[in-house]
Amino acid sequence: MKVSANGLQLEYDERGDPGAPVILLIMGLGVQSIFWPERFCDLLAGAGFRVIRFDNRDVGLSSKLDHLGTPKIAFEAIKYALRLRIKARYVIDDMARDTLGLMDALGVVRAHVVGASMGGMIAQNLAVMAPDRVASLTSIMSTTGSRKLPQPAMWAFYRKVRQSVADNQPWDKFARDILTRVKGAPVIYDVKCSQRLPVAIREAGGVPLMWKTGHSLVKAKLKETGAPIAGEMSGHIFFSERWYGFDDATYTAARLLEILSRSADPSAVLEELPTSFSTPELNVPCAEGEPPRIIERLLAQSKFPGAEILTIDGLRAEYEDGFGLIRASNTTPVLVLRFEGHTEAALQRIQHDFMEALREVKPDARVGAAAH
Repeated sequence: MKVSANGLQLEYDERGDPGAPVILLIMGLGVQSIFWPERFCDLLAGAGFRVIRFDNRDVGLSSKLDHLGTPKIAFEAIKYALRLRIKARYVIDDMARDTLGLMDALGVVRAHVVGASMGGMIAQNLAVMAPDRVASLTSIMSTTGSRKLPQPAMWAFYRKVRQSVADNQPWDKFARDILTRVKGAPVIYDVKCSQRLPVAIREAGGVPLMWKTGHSLVKAKLKETGAPIAGEMSGHIFFSERWYGFDDATYTAARLLEILSRSADPSAVLEELPTSFSTPELNVPCAEGEPPRIIERLLAQSKFPGAEILTIDGLRAEYEDGFGLIRASNTTPVLVLRFEGHTEAALQRIQHDFMEALREVKPDARVGAAAH
């Protein structure tokens, strides 16, 4: 269901007695409301509450503000850490006003507000903005954003950021830097990586080499080929040029800072690679031993017109305007999916075609976020 709020259309759902006290659930950055678990919501409703959850602006089925441009979240986080200027399309206060507009539209006078991650920040701003509308405030894995609060350890910060970095990895910076010293060298990346990456590698004079996903597999390929750098979308980056061929978050961060330190405008360096629309890693739970069989059936009977089919690791369909991937996990009985489009329409088209093909061979397929 949709409702007009603060000049936007916000997608929401609710359950429980309409006359009961309201619990309003606000999810975090780039995450749909459905990431609030169904059982969690049902338990709250069963305890006597009217439970409302919704998609924030620019997320899921709510209004998209494409005309404002697409931020590169991980790079903005790096700039924040370096105290560089951040270009914000809108701020947390705007999203708090969206939430207040939703409450007005649904006739909610007062609510118990629960926010997760960035949703906790929105909830805090809502409480400051309209304290009489907030019966209680619960902030989960969130912060006020104050620099005076304890900051995460570098390894924790890197691990949190690396998934966001994945769509526009700083690998193009690393590749351009390394290829000035190791001319024409191969650069290894796994099948989940952005379609933009091999283009950047070629432009820098390197040879892009796509390989199977897996820490040990990528590391072995690095040793086999003698490539100066290799990595995975998950954030594991291996340097053999000026390093020892294993991944180290602190060293990777230092290499990036070294590159940025050479420029009078570090922000411009971080924003060089074009942005795509993409999903995070998605998982489809399967029975033990089922994923490889599903991949075999997809390769045998599925058609993706207009796409080049790569079978390095599962099935990756390369279109002119994006790609779709489905592969069997190396470690757990799940299918791993990932999609990218140069436009949002391309992303939705590719994802739709893949899901139709998957449900032909696995009608009970349920897609969820990856556990890591």
